[in-house]
Amino acid sequence: MSAFLESWTDWVARGLVLSSLLLLIAWALQAGLGRRLSARTAHALALLPLLPLLVPRWTSWEAPAIADQTLQSIATRAGFAQAPSGPAAELVRSEQPAYIASPAAAERTEIAPELLAARPSSLGLQGWLFLAWACGVVLLAAGFARGLMRTQKVLRHAQPLCHAEARRIHRLVPATRALRLLETDQLASPAAWGWKDRRIVLPTGLSGALDDAQLSWVLRHELAHHTRRDLPLSLLQRLVQIVWWFHPALWWWSQRIELTRECACDEQAARSLSGDRRPAATALLAVAEGPRRTAHVALALHSSTDPIRTMKTRITRLLQPRPSRLAGYATAGLCALLAAGSLLLSQSVWALDTQEPVEVEPPEEIVEEVVEEPIEPDEIVIVEVGDPDFTADQVWEEEPPAPDGFRFGEAPPAFRAQAWLLNHQNQDGSWSTGTSMNKPSGEFSTLGNTALVLLALQHRHPALPEPRWSHAVRRGLDYLRANFDSQAGRFQVENSSYRAMHDHLIATIAICRLHGHTSLPEWKTIRSKAVETIIAARNPYMAWRFSFTPDGDNCTFTTSLALQALADAARVDGTEMDLASRREALLYLKSMTDSSSGRVGYMEQGSEDPRFRERVDDYPTKYTELCTAMAVIAQDRAGVDLLDDPTTLRSLTLVATKPPVWNRTHGSVDYYYWMFGAEAVNLIGGKLAERWHGSLRAALSQHQNVDGSWPAVDAWATTGADIHATACALLAWQATRPANTGGR
Repeated sequence: MSAFLESWTDWVARGLVLSSLLLLIAWALQAGLGRRLSARTAHALALLPLLPLLVPRWTSWEAPAIADQTLQSIATRAGFAQAPSGPAAELVRSEQPAYIASPAAAERTEIAPELLAARPSSLGLQGWLFLAWACGVVLLAAGFARGLMRTQKVLRHAQPLCHAEARRIHRLVPATRALRLLETDQLASPAAWGWKDRRIVLPTGLSGALDDAQLSWVLRHELAHHTRRDLPLSLLQRLVQIVWWFHPALWWWSQRIELTRECACDEQAARSLSGDRRPAATALLAVAEGPRRTAHVALALHSSTDPIRTMKTRITRLLQPRPSRLAGYATAGLCALLAAGSLLLSQSVWALDTQEPVEVEPPEEIVEEVVEEPIEPDEIVIVEVGDPDFTADQVWEEEPPAPDGFRFGEAPPAFRAQAWLLNHQNQDGSWSTGTSMNKPSGEFSTLGNTALVLLALQHRHPALPEPRWSHAVRRGLDYLRANFDSQAGRFQVENSSYRAMHDHLIATIAICRLHGHTSLPEWKTIRSKAVETIIAARNPYMAWRFSFTPDGDNCTFTTSLALQALADAARVDGTEMDLASRREALLYLKSMTDSSSGRVGYMEQGSEDPRFRERVDDYPTKYTELCTAMAVIAQDRAGVDLLDDPTTLRSLTLVATKPPVWNRTHGSVDYYYWMFGAEAVNLIGGKLAERWHGSLRAALSQHQNVDGSWPAVDAWATTGADIHATACALLAWQATRPANTGGR
């Protein structure tokens, strides 16, 4: 909302300044040249100040889309002096690891008083100004609509001229044969109306009170309104007045526009008179001396200028024609003024950033390994593709059919990775935590691995046979369903309790995103109970961490996953958390964000990413922004406008400056960060995302095993956890490609 109000304020300020400047120029020219300007030129000059009030905000003043900006421009807008070329300044590493053996060892985060006191702010000055403007627009628009309805009523009750008067008018002005001639006692002066059904409305008795010359001039004057298309211009002028009702000079200038419009029609009608213009002047006086009985009609039909006050100017211009020698100069001056106005408009537009893109370099201490021991691929276990009755322990001599023109070892990385994952599914539909089937390993649970693999299989590679893929997905989902505790409302994890919440969230995301395979009513019940468990686990006024019951512990890692799971559930089933709880969870993420760097801390504001305690030294967190990437994704899924806050722009910039780099010596490999980072930079788009994705694809394609897996050598993988590593790497790869390509 604040971004919208700032945009509206900027639009108003620029419109006021530019229109006022053009108004002064137009007034000075009109006053200086006087009657040396033709009325037609004066009218065009009077319309010029309306141009900046008609230009839409989104085409004139909008900053370039973030996708079209360079890294330097985004970094500058976000508050960085220059685009970082490496890790941001070192911050004190939080001693709290991501997962610990005993919950008692975790440092508890107290509820911040500032966060408890944070509530939606008041409208502020900009908000009240916008509200006042909107009320004025509504009231004036209602009055204008009422006038239009009264106009239609007057026209409906107007009577056609008698046959004799109509024949007289057609004889005097043959062009009126194509118009409808009406008369009414609701108007004191003639008027023109209509686009297709063009009409001239005369006051009752006026045609009989004027002689032929006077009546001819009056009719030609109204006919000039039709030929000049004054009616749509008048309506547009009125709409501008409604939108810009607060403009201090617009109402006065609108009367001047109407006066020049009438004078232009006077001049056009006077050309039909043979030298003597006195009939035109006497006709004006006759109309002005008529009864003042004008109904409240739209100003498009009846001029807002007082005929008596403007009569002197109109009669003077008719009886004392302008000198003709400056007509060419006036036209040339008007063209020059239009060019100057266009230049001012172009100067007001925010220029696109034209500087060269800043290349994102890896940290200086990271140098790509030139010589590294080759990674020996695991023994390839091949299962026949397309057989719906296969068993996981079958081994076939033939490789899965690769895409046309490829051998399996040369096939696209996404195809080989998905084929490898399909070949390593257990008989019960799960994917184990180790390389060999049913081999537990490390910190990961089979349920969490299975959910992660299902997410990686969500978008089938086109070359992968659909029966084989869908059968594997259904069996994996059946495993999740079999391990869902309906009474507890959560997925059961076999090993550690502190992984249970993480795996429950991943599994919830998986069953929501694969809802097309879960059409049974039982699945909706499972999703509903899983969401209720997530909502109930949130700490009051705060967020989530490991526990399924509120215990005061919070972290951005789990909170970001929880918000993503709830957003996916809302998209599928419409199950949403209440707005207050959602706002408090988002406020927690905001409180963990360092406003100067944009970094989202794990458990403290601006702290670095979490790590297993024993891996802190081997895998430095200065090469990643995992919590920052997860937080911006969660906020985007929750409907937050990421460009509404400079701090969020800093967060996006920070992720963009940490592209993937494969260097095992320096510990920069982190599939989990690459998975969320690739999705986060998609929110930026443009060249920033292309460079980031290019670094990711280079790192993954050059180090993928021949069999399609990726080695478990990243910050989160333990020995033998190739399935977890491959699933995360494949999800990262897929984030760089459109979903309908299967992540090719």
